[in-house]
Amino acid sequence: MKKRLISAFVGCLLLVLSPLLVGCGGNANALSSSNLNGVWHIGGTTTAVTITVLTDQDGILSGTFSGGFAGTWSVEDGNMTASINGTRAVFSPDASNSNPTPTQLDAMVIRLQQMLTANGYAGATVAREGALQIKIEIPGIYDADDLFDAISTPAQLSMNPAGSSDIVYFTNDDIRSAEYTQLAIASYGTVLNFTTAGGDKFWNLLNEAQVGGTIEIWAGDRGNQANLVASPTIAAIWPEMKQSVTIFSATREIAQTLRTRIESGLFEVILQQEEISPTSIALTSGELSNNGRTLSLSSATANLTLVRPPA
Repeated sequence: MKKRLISAFVGCLLLVLSPLLVGCGGNANALSSSNLNGVWHIGGTTTAVTITVLTDQDGILSGTFSGGFAGTWSVEDGNMTASINGTRAVFSPDASNSNPTPTQLDAMVIRLQQMLTANGYAGATVAREGALQIKIEIPGIYDADDLFDAISTPAQLSMNPAGSSDIVYFTNDDIRSAEYTQLAIASYGTVLNFTTAGGDKFWNLLNEAQVGGTIEIWAGDRGNQANLVASPTIAAIWPEMKQSVTIFSATREIAQTLRTRIESGLFEVILQQEEISPTSIALTSGELSNNGRTLSLSSATANLTLVRPPA
């Protein structure tokens, strides 16, 4: 009997020491006050969100979010729901293509979602609304006005050897993607990744300008000198330059806006902004995982992940 008691005690102790197991030590992935209360980070960022438990009674929890976004949440019967603040924007096709196909609009949704993710807007969602409109919802305190303005002011990308009237325009058949990058401290850039066709165009431009020559890179109306975004001098020419080119910018904001304007200029459908307004985003499911260090909040159209910062 004594051995059995000792074995039972040791077994219980092992369960307490191992938070991955459920037993007398509890469940680290349970939606409880101790597991939820405290500081979290929005997934993929260092933006802090504090979860505060206000009520814990008879298995019903409720509380607030503050910091990176504000809102309320509750847990009942093991199910977590939440309502958080955010920004809502609605876009529609401009007059150049006022009746796009469903396939074109679906492609726009995918590309916009990729753009928002690349720009660091964690938890942002893009969806079609009605027959022709596209809705963007961004949870949190982000100031997204510049982003939305850039989406609705697309830039036609063009290049030419300096002093030459040989202008080459780049379309969505030429640019696979445009990405923001931080190359070093206080060094920012927009990376243009070429398709095979775009790489061939850029290669021909390089060889026309030759080593020591200059290429002008324009984003938008060439009649506006402000749209001359770069005039790099060619130091060398090598085959890898068919794959991508980086446009350097003075600030992160300039690089990110340029990336968005170029990406928008590659869309098959040019969008115009219809409205921007504050919104409340409903999340209908919450789940802890990864030993209680990851909280996934979701609904049919939105997903948001919170991660415990390192201790």
